[in-house]
Amino acid sequence: MRHACRTLQISLCAALSLSGAHAQQGQSPGTDPAAALAAGDAAYQRGDFAGAREQYLAAIRQGLDGARVLYNLGNAHYRTGEIGRAIACYERAATLAPRDDEVRANLERALAERPSGAVAPPPSWLHMLGRRLVGSFTLTEFAVGAALLYWLAVGLCGGMLLRPARR
Repeated sequence: MRHACRTLQISLCAALSLSGAHAQQGQSPGTDPAAALAAGDAAYQRGDFAGAREQYLAAIRQGLDGARVLYNLGNAHYRTGEIGRAIACYERAATLAPRDDEVRANLERALAERPSGAVAPPPSWLHMLGRRLVGSFTLTEFAVGAALLYWLAVGLCGGMLLRPARR
């Protein structure tokens, strides 16, 4: 019994240390993603959509990868006529912020204006269910749900290890 408790303590400590370990990406001095984002916003306001696109891409390369910068990059791609790239950016932004109405509206507009090609077959009901489920939650909500399921499993395994053996 004591050995089982000790083993459980060690495994819980190991799990905590592994789940909390995140590698930070180092930034070289002089690279400020917020400054690149601000420069992109200023270029967009001036009507320099190609310059804005380059600044938003620089911000992403420097580690800024949120829904706002992806949405803005999608807008810059859209304004420069790169509808396919705009759609890709809007979809990534929609993954990070699934309840953002502006992202959804721009995605729908870009999808409606994309060049016509071969018509794709309609998705299956299972695919539509999965997309609706995935589109309902943010990545943070998925991470919290996964963490809760993980700790529930650890607790159940611990309970099974600690319960008295039947004779």
